[in-house]
Amino acid sequence: MMNRNWLAVLTAVLALVFFLLYNQVLPVTDPVEANYALTAREMLESGDWLSPRIYGAYWFDKPVMTYWLLASSFAAFGLNEWAARLPGAVFAALGVGYACWFSLETGANKKRALLTALVLATSLEYWVLARLVLTDAVLFFFSAVTMGQAYLGLSRDQSHYWLTAYAASALAVLTKGPVGLVLPGLLLLAYVLACRDWRLLKRFRWGWGLVAFLLLVGPWYVWMLMQHGEQFVTTFLGLHNVTRATVSEHPDDNVFYYYLVLYPVSLLPWSGLLLASLLKRRAAVLQGGLSRYLWVWLGGTLLFYTLMATKYPTYVFPALFPGAMLAAGQLEQMLQGRCSLWWLTAPAALLWLLLGETLRNIPAAAPTEVVWPPVAVLLLVLALLQWKRRRQWLVAWVVAGIFAGACGFLSQGAALISERRSFVALADAIPQAPALVGAYGDYPTSAVFYSGRIAYRLEEGEAGQEPWQGKYTMPRLKTEEFLRIGEKEAIYLLVKQKHQEEMAKDGRFKEFQLLKSAPAGAVYMKKPEKAPR
Repeated sequence: MMNRNWLAVLTAVLALVFFLLYNQVLPVTDPVEANYALTAREMLESGDWLSPRIYGAYWFDKPVMTYWLLASSFAAFGLNEWAARLPGAVFAALGVGYACWFSLETGANKKRALLTALVLATSLEYWVLARLVLTDAVLFFFSAVTMGQAYLGLSRDQSHYWLTAYAASALAVLTKGPVGLVLPGLLLLAYVLACRDWRLLKRFRWGWGLVAFLLLVGPWYVWMLMQHGEQFVTTFLGLHNVTRATVSEHPDDNVFYYYLVLYPVSLLPWSGLLLASLLKRRAAVLQGGLSRYLWVWLGGTLLFYTLMATKYPTYVFPALFPGAMLAAGQLEQMLQGRCSLWWLTAPAALLWLLLGETLRNIPAAAPTEVVWPPVAVLLLVLALLQWKRRRQWLVAWVVAGIFAGACGFLSQGAALISERRSFVALADAIPQAPALVGAYGDYPTSAVFYSGRIAYRLEEGEAGQEPWQGKYTMPRLKTEEFLRIGEKEAIYLLVKQKHQEEMAKDGRFKEFQLLKSAPAGAVYMKKPEKAPR
């Protein structure tokens, strides 16, 4: 048992080292990362660790867990990029460690368990999201523990597994809301239906399990209801949960095949092995046990979010856990000569081509003559190992290529992408109060995070009445009022890069002078008109 636990700890530590690489050079970006980072900053500065707020106003977008983690990280390590990205890296590493432990706990040998951890840690979406300032890595870990411990509770009928499952579900609800309970509950019921064994329901430990759940999750939610009442219910439960599920926030993405395309890309370069597992092990899926549970977990998650109106790339992120376990099983078969190498080499080649093309199309990134030679070497060696049937070496080469590609992308592409989506380089040009600062077009929350100076979002006419209007809590000001104030005192304007041309053509801003520019945008100033003598 001790060896099993220590192996899981070792995989988590190694994963953490990987997930911390280059985090210090990735500035906090707009819009989502900056929202979380700024809310955590205000939590730390206000001393109010219960009611999240942003721009000085209460903010009911997400529950409190992620803000607690970020604020704690800022308190320990300062307001910087490394601290902002630390919680995601830690929980992503914990997810890898738990994948190793769960594999061992369900009967896998050490080799299979390590392969599971390796597949998960090196999947494209996993190593990307492990570095982002989002809720998803935290939710992934708690969701994985919920589903994993629930399976152990069902298969072994032991109470302590259920205790950790309910506790993890409660923490998931404190991370991202009701989905932390609703989705695992639906998946477990789907598994019972698939097994056609209603006696399994008696193993759920409903009574004391729900008591444990409520003891963990109840205090914060009750506090919020007591303090904020209807506003909390209508905004958090209504807008950010019910409305999100029924009204698409991004209608262009609302297609039934959204996750059918996204999920295989998310699992690259291991997605081919998952498909091979499905094709070659259909009988095992039908027979039940862990294989059936994993497929219900994966397929049910994809179906659940497909039925939701709003689509996000990160929604099915937790489904990478069962996908990694299934792909790792097939990878073990491949190493034993019982699966074609093409299920790995083809997706690996696709991944490197995608990373190379991404870097090539990022302005100021490494030029073509720098990007494509290493990609060509990776592909040539991959083809040689495929031809020679060197299975062990091929897997090692794929993993080495993933690490090399990740480092290249993070140091070149990701850093440049982040710089183009962050006002970090412009923070020193933003004046402090009482100077009036406005934001033209999209609101750069990262400017507020880095400068500590709240800007007004400039608006034309009356605010819209669309369902998602309630998301925007920053202070607002009519453009004409902003310009009238500028007749008597100096005013400043924040403009993102994509709105620069539009602003330049707007005659109302012709008197604004450029103070500082950066890849993300620019800061302008207008001096007041001279008073008549």
